[in-house]
Amino acid sequence: TAALLGHDVRYFPSRDTRLWARTMHAVATDFVTLDRRGHRTVNAGRLGGILAAELVSRRWMPDRYRSPYRTSRGVAIQLGFSAAFGVLREFAPDLKRLVGRK
Repeated sequence: TAALLGHDVRYFPSRDTRLWARTMHAVATDFVTLDRRGHRTVNAGRLGGILAAELVSRRWMPDRYRSPYRTSRGVAIQLGFSAAFGVLREFAPDLKRLVGRK
């Protein structure tokens, strides 16, 4: 989907030095990406992929697991893990430098 829409899905670290700004930048990458011209746009590929994965994975489950509540909860969990991974990716170079200093 991202390729068809011309979205750049690479992760670009924040240029900001403030903790909260960098954290928000990392979380926002789940929702916002860059288009062909370098403008911000909705990250339809990632959001659509997460929703599609959740819907497809529930098709084989018993009916009680197919409710809109459970589906939306699953999407939220996937977004949460993706955001956590984004934060880790943002701060990993800093953590590496700290651990490397003995």
